[in-house]
Amino acid sequence: MERISPSGFSAKSLRSDTDSFTFNRVDAALCGVLVSAVLAMFWRVLFAGQMFFYRDILNQSYPEEKFVRQTLRRGALPLWNRYLNFGQPHLANPNSLFFYPTTLLIAWLPFPLAYSLHFVLHFAWMALGAYLLARQWGQSRLAALFAGAVFVLSGPVLSLGSFYNQIAAAAWIPWALLVTDRALRKSSARGWALLAAVFALQFLGGEPFTFIATFMLCFLYALHRNPSWKRVLSPPNRIVVMAFAAVSALALSLAAIQLIPGLNLLGDSLRGAVGMPYSQTTYWSLSPLSLLDMLMPAFFGPMFTTPSLWTTLLNFANRAYFPSLFIGFVPLFLAGVAWRGGSDRRRTFIGWAALALLLLSFGRFTPAFAFAYMIFPPLQLVRFPVKLLVPFALLVAILAGWGVDDLRQNNDALRARARKLLPLAKLLLGLVAITWVAAWIAPAGVMTLADGLLLWTSRVVGAPGYSPLPLGAPDYAAIYAVTIIRMRFPELLGFAFGTVIWLAAIPRGHRWAKSALPLAAAIALVELVTANYGANPTVPEWFYAYRAPVLEDFQPSPMPYRMGLLFGTSPLVSVTARQAQAILNFGEIPAAQNLSALAQSEFQERLLLEHGGMLEG
Repeated sequence: MERISPSGFSAKSLRSDTDSFTFNRVDAALCGVLVSAVLAMFWRVLFAGQMFFYRDILNQSYPEEKFVRQTLRRGALPLWNRYLNFGQPHLANPNSLFFYPTTLLIAWLPFPLAYSLHFVLHFAWMALGAYLLARQWGQSRLAALFAGAVFVLSGPVLSLGSFYNQIAAAAWIPWALLVTDRALRKSSARGWALLAAVFALQFLGGEPFTFIATFMLCFLYALHRNPSWKRVLSPPNRIVVMAFAAVSALALSLAAIQLIPGLNLLGDSLRGAVGMPYSQTTYWSLSPLSLLDMLMPAFFGPMFTTPSLWTTLLNFANRAYFPSLFIGFVPLFLAGVAWRGGSDRRRTFIGWAALALLLLSFGRFTPAFAFAYMIFPPLQLVRFPVKLLVPFALLVAILAGWGVDDLRQNNDALRARARKLLPLAKLLLGLVAITWVAAWIAPAGVMTLADGLLLWTSRVVGAPGYSPLPLGAPDYAAIYAVTIIRMRFPELLGFAFGTVIWLAAIPRGHRWAKSALPLAAAIALVELVTANYGANPTVPEWFYAYRAPVLEDFQPSPMPYRMGLLFGTSPLVSVTARQAQAILNFGEIPAAQNLSALAQSEFQERLLLEHGGMLEG
């Protein structure tokens, strides 16, 4: 009789794909390579006295963590933050991450180093988790190395240097899948207890959307691993449901020190009272047009300097949530090669899960998220479907690793798969070529199409606070679209043409088809590094500590100064670098002259009383 584990799976079925790997010195060395790559990407914040500053971390995360450090060093707990919004609970707020382990770094190490390490350590942790997950799922060391590198170097992941809490939660996604897989294999409850600990740490990371997405991804994966998963009420399915119910209960119990005060705080908030309105929940949704940014970096224009109307519109007339979305043609191609290939049933799940996450990340652009919003009430407590691009990037990276192993084998199964994929590659090549040629010989038609897409996007993103398109703007944006297609589509055309040649050569047994794989992988990684290196702009440490001389004229006060608007509307708008220089004489602050245009604008906002937040001084 076949042995059944307490998780409800037969030992034979769990071994049907691959056995667990044994971690050895070679794996350790390759993990060291991944960590070294992460350190190299962030050498400025580790060794050159630079700090992240883009988005929320400037006016919120940095001063809050500085407040935590000062309070702990006085021997007290940061129960109440009197400096923010006329005072509010701090320790009870999950976004403060007070009970998260890196708070120990904030308390013990020099603050600029501890603050930067919070980000860098999580990037390294994500890379290691992706590598070990790929190895656990049967990939070779080189394939797992490629998967880990693609994940941590992808645009959505590297963009997390702007979010103190989201990077903490996202770092546990590959580890949750890894521990879930191991828990399904083991016959003891230790694996499930470890999974509960992983979920508890992710919960303490203070990003509920990422926590919900990870939990559901692991739960659905466990159900799919069940040989009889199509029978909803089968005993193994019931066991999985009970196991995850126990895991969730244990995880929330382990995180109760943050959960209980957080629930009390939630009850006094808009989220807890009536839930987030759909327009707010889906404010940052991924436009389908942004898929071009996944294939070609900054296709619609640079994000930080002189952004085009397209970048402004696709980011909902606000700062980009993810400064980079770039993953690259090669990893996506390799993921497509691997999806339906091989005998590993995981590939089917990973492929469809990746597509589901991508579809949900479109938010208000499709009915999919609206349907999920109606049937899954917890979504009323979270925001921004675009966050789902991070687990999407992980699944694409894992599939790309399988694609590397498939192309290295070059067996009969791969040849048959190449023949099936060749028509799709030819179709892509034809569409890209037709679009590029049309931009030259029939620009009016392309402009008409671009104008329609622009206006459609404008209507979809018509959220509160969004300004209508300026008069004449669509015409200029359409001209820009034609120009950018002429300039950038040859890059996509080259990749599509290379794909057709490659897929046509595999069935014929050409040797170069196999030897071309290392070159393609190298091109993919070089593109990722060069395209995403600037996804996290930095400033010198003095940027945060600068104190305007005029503040010396203010008398000391036991309470912070406040500013409020009684009438009219708030002029809280971003300023350009040129406007900043017109308002502020950078000659009086020589160091500020060396700041980037983006940093100069942020520096100017720091010196405005209305933007002061709870920054020092």
